[in-house]
Amino acid sequence: VDGSTLSQLKKMIDKAIELGADKVLVIDCRTLMSKLPAYKEGQVFVIANPKIPSKLLTRNAKKLQKTYEIGYSDVLTNTALETWLKN
Repeated sequence: VDGSTLSQLKKMIDKAIELGADKVLVIDCRTLMSKLPAYKEGQVFVIANPKIPSKLLTRNAKKLQKTYEIGYSDVLTNTALETWLKN
């Protein structure tokens, strides 16, 4: 789930759960998660890195490439995500 506003993000998570998702992976580029309502433990996993160089409307190819590289690295080195996916 990727959302640009907290209200839309909550709706998307709720919709995924309504459609039967046991787990929802959230990519948060704006660090909104501190305001997200609580869900059942283990149901929602958040990846957030406020240090990424691009924003929602970024078109600069170098910034987008760097953002991709940071995100890819974050996922590969995230042992908590690996554990969450296996359970």
